[in-house]
Amino acid sequence: MRKAITILFLSIYLLSATEISQLLKLPKLIEHVKAHQLSLWDFFCIHYGQGNVIDADYNEDMKLPFKTENNTVALTSSAYYPLLSTVSIIVPTEFTEKNSYVVMEQFIQSRYLSNIWQPPKAC
Repeated sequence: MRKAITILFLSIYLLSATEISQLLKLPKLIEHVKAHQLSLWDFFCIHYGQGNVIDADYNEDMKLPFKTENNTVALTSSAYYPLLSTVSIIVPTEFTEKNSYVVMEQFIQSRYLSNIWQPPKAC
């Protein structure tokens, strides 16, 4: 059901807002080619290559696809996409020496470290 609705809305948009509605005039083109009894190349050269030539069947020529415009108004709305946010990293130009508050004697192995893994003793 959703697919059918999507196709319906897409068809309505394409036929009303773009020049794809000119393709609906293709049967008129086929009839006109048969009436002239020319090769397809000669037909296109006469009707599309030489501009708007006013001849006996000028009114029929103007019913061919892409000979006239439909005066359709194409309304398009552009979505607003915000610019991607950028992250700037400020690199310090000077490195300042920080004071260390760790006393180096804390890292000296103590003879009491081996006592940590002893089982508890009753007093």
